[in-house]
Amino acid sequence: MKLKAVIIFIAFIIFSCFGPLDVNHDLIQNPEKAVFLFNSLNDQYKKAVADEDVLKIKRIAETADWVLQYDKLRIEDVDNLKTAALKSMEEIKDMKLKRAKYYIGRKQIVNACVEYTNIKMSDPGNKEAAGFLKDHKTEIDAFVADRKKTAKKLIETKDYNKAYGELKRVNFFVQSDSETKNLMKECDDLKSVEIKTSLDKAKKNFDEKKYNDAISSARFVLGLDPNSKDAIDILQKCSAITKKNVNYKSSVKKDDKSAYYNNAMDLFNKKLYTQAKNEIIKYLSSNNDAKGQDLDNKISAAIKQQVDAFMGDAVFDYNSQKFEEALDLFNKILAVDPSNEIAADYKSRIEKRMKAFE
Repeated sequence: MKLKAVIIFIAFIIFSCFGPLDVNHDLIQNPEKAVFLFNSLNDQYKKAVADEDVLKIKRIAETADWVLQYDKLRIEDVDNLKTAALKSMEEIKDMKLKRAKYYIGRKQIVNACVEYTNIKMSDPGNKEAAGFLKDHKTEIDAFVADRKKTAKKLIETKDYNKAYGELKRVNFFVQSDSETKNLMKECDDLKSVEIKTSLDKAKKNFDEKKYNDAISSARFVLGLDPNSKDAIDILQKCSAITKKNVNYKSSVKKDDKSAYYNNAMDLFNKKLYTQAKNEIIKYLSSNNDAKGQDLDNKISAAIKQQVDAFMGDAVFDYNSQKFEEALDLFNKILAVDPSNEIAADYKSRIEKRMKAFE
């Protein structure tokens, strides 16, 4: 019994990733397993609807008849699921068409192409989508070339996460492009090497009691891999030893207002713009001079530039149904600009989707 259950589970994992399977129906011969199959299909259908994944919904509708191989009494349930799936497909396609037209009206051609590409993947015969993508092939090609160029520059500057993000956007439009796949592999390989090198450096600095250097290297690692347990461990150890917050604590004395400016400048140079903004506000509250205002303007411009860069990628990921990646970018925007209403709205939408399937 256990072996059969494991086989069924593996079959459904494969189905989730690759679509319909050629299943050996002899493995499943009773109503209990039919219940398992139907519930799994139903759960996948709900998630696909929330993700606006028309292609996945189409596969579920085509595969729902599996259940009838094992329990003829579930005909009504299966028919209802198929009917709901087909209706959802049309509703989502209509919504994507409306969104595409919305982007066209605002001359956001690439975002419109994303919507039409999603439609075409699930409905290859859709003339409107095919026609628009054909008419705007020049814009898509220009977008792809520009993103590739940007990705290569980012790889050269060791900004591997952003580079990989750019390449993912290219891959969405040209999935068979060998150059893009090679660049993605190169990006992953170089990132792994950089993480290992920086971790080794952080550990060495920690052993040599160079805690500030260890913190700097560990932070660099977390910039590449926010979930690095080794880097987090080093930061926690350094924090415990130095008895101070690793994330930076102001060293301002009550009678030394100029230290706020120095702290702001130091944080600005380290690209810690949110903390820098907090420090310069403190400085300007009692020293509203030209140099303070100048630094404040530079910090604000840096924050805006960072937000704009994240926003374009975040909205693209959202439109491409890559909701986890989009949420991560919207969180980064809100970290540097907590009052950003657009990011907050998108974040709320994504979290509602995720909450519905917890």
